[in-house]
Amino acid sequence: MNGGIERKYPGDPTVKPVHLAVLEFSRFIDEDKIACGQSFALFPQNSTEDVQECIKAFGWNESELIGNKTVKQMLCEDVDIRSQKVNLDKLWPQGSSEEGPLKEFIALLRRTYAGADILCVLDLARELVKLGEAGKAEAFEVPQYMVEETHVMPRIKPRFYSIVNDPFMGGSVKKTKTLEIVLSETTFKKNDEVRLGLCTNFLTNAENSTDSKVEMKCQFSSSYRVLRLPPAPADGEQPRSLLFFAHGTGIAPFISMLETIRNSNLIEKYIVTLIFGVRDNQEDLLFAE
Repeated sequence: MNGGIERKYPGDPTVKPVHLAVLEFSRFIDEDKIACGQSFALFPQNSTEDVQECIKAFGWNESELIGNKTVKQMLCEDVDIRSQKVNLDKLWPQGSSEEGPLKEFIALLRRTYAGADILCVLDLARELVKLGEAGKAEAFEVPQYMVEETHVMPRIKPRFYSIVNDPFMGGSVKKTKTLEIVLSETTFKKNDEVRLGLCTNFLTNAENSTDSKVEMKCQFSSSYRVLRLPPAPADGEQPRSLLFFAHGTGIAPFISMLETIRNSNLIEKYIVTLIFGVRDNQEDLLFAE
């Protein structure tokens, strides 16, 4: 699905790491696909820069077809380059149990990326570049067919986002092209380099893109509808009491429900108590008002 994304509350990401992002889709989303407070699956893609860096390091032919996709397409859409671990034992099964330079290389990688660190595809590419510059990369070639081996190269998994807005304006419209989400621009430090996660990097690049359309795969399913706004009581009945608990960006679905209550003119039908938690008083409060 094509669409655009913009930052609704602009700001310096180092100052305001949590903000509201608006997704404008090229096609309509019907009300049977999603409702207030519910979530959808978004499948991020790797950046062109990361993909090209890996292709160059591995010496792969980006235009070669594997199945019905090229190597470049598979690295862009299917392989998690940034955040999941490469299975070294499956990548080099012969060298992992034998004495020699390959075993020493794998042992070095495990020491370098031990503990909380991970050896992702991007890190593996960079380590191979270092070996190449030292004239030692021949023994550590990554076969091109490995790009489709799911037990070696980790796959991109969907990220789930709860909507913040009332997409159907209290029932006054039956379809929409606009969904709003809370985007937390979390970073992690890897070998003295500050990185964004795969999905954060994808959405941030989309926000900053000069292209008005960005290819974005989303999935809507009834199985994602974990939270539901209870129906309003009938006229003459007592208001329905709702107790919401939320922490950090978890407030998103409840804001969507409150928007729906307001847009549906049902404020008198509910008594809402919201308990909202943050780590400390310095944490960004997107909905402080």
